[in-house]
Amino acid sequence: MDFLNGRFQAFLGPPGAAGAPDDLEKVIIDFIDRSEYTLDIAVQEIDNPRIAVAIDRAARRNRPGTDKLIRVRLVTEGDYLKENKPVDPPDRVVSLDVNRKHFVTLLRGAVDAKIDFNPKIFHHKFIIRDLGEAREAVLTGSTNFTTTGTHRNLNHIVIFHDIGVAAAYQSEFDQLRDGIFGKRSPKLTSNDPLTLDIEGRTVQIMFSPDNNPELRIVNEILKAQTSAYFMMFTFAKSTTIDDALITKLQGGNFEVVGVLDGGQSAQRWSPHKMLLNKGAKLRRETLPNNGKLHHKLIVLDDHTVIGGSFNYTGPANKYNDENLFLLRDPNVAAFFKNEVKRVFESNVLSADFQ
Repeated sequence: MDFLNGRFQAFLGPPGAAGAPDDLEKVIIDFIDRSEYTLDIAVQEIDNPRIAVAIDRAARRNRPGTDKLIRVRLVTEGDYLKENKPVDPPDRVVSLDVNRKHFVTLLRGAVDAKIDFNPKIFHHKFIIRDLGEAREAVLTGSTNFTTTGTHRNLNHIVIFHDIGVAAAYQSEFDQLRDGIFGKRSPKLTSNDPLTLDIEGRTVQIMFSPDNNPELRIVNEILKAQTSAYFMMFTFAKSTTIDDALITKLQGGNFEVVGVLDGGQSAQRWSPHKMLLNKGAKLRRETLPNNGKLHHKLIVLDDHTVIGGSFNYTGPANKYNDENLFLLRDPNVAAFFKNEVKRVFESNVLSADFQ
């Protein structure tokens, strides 16, 4: 779906049993295939063979009118390329072999691939395409570049066609390439995110831990007047985000509606009991084929959307490499709020807490 005169695109997946409109694998591959000059990719994991082939294919293409190859650079999470224990026997096929296979394929081509040095989680999911050129754009969201992420889990992808957004993500990518990860990120004199204007609408770009996203989300919740609709994979009651929602509920005349991942919300640290006791309307995901609700998404007051890779946890705020976007636009807000309502109201996709 296109918004802001085509400068912002939003996608929801997967289709099929989950009922969302968009093929997220196709969205990612189409974005990669439209590259002509550069691709800078920061992603937690790649086990989707078609996405891996698309990246390799891009790195083997020439730039328009030249014999110079497209420059493709990748940073990914090292934990998905190693085993904690020796494999016995050594030639036995194990679960992460597919990740290693794709990584080796990319290295054999022209992809300049590196792994992260963050002892916590390298959790980014973004691509910068053709910085400074006509096709300049950034793809990001909650979707890992995996078969599960694109075909079984509920996820979102957004694409920004904006020089300011591209420059912000490029700055983050350059830090990663310099070996600056997680809590080693520069200590900023201000935690304020980059604020941009796109077609008259406010857009903010945030990175964790640089911009302290939890504080930004809490501030937005406390400023909200009418409602908060959200879908969240991991939500821990150790954050202050649940406290902010409870504060709004206690103030009266404020609606909180949310869907939580079934597995994650079964953990003792989930805040759903506290929120339910204060009047929130919550359900848990029950997707077929062991799918997960993997969104990290909240809609406030029918005009503000916050999404991206950031789960509502302490480690995501303090240690992980994460990225978020905030956009104030009623049409974008309605698009995402309708998806929250669809999943919440579906007896196939969600169920009441017991």
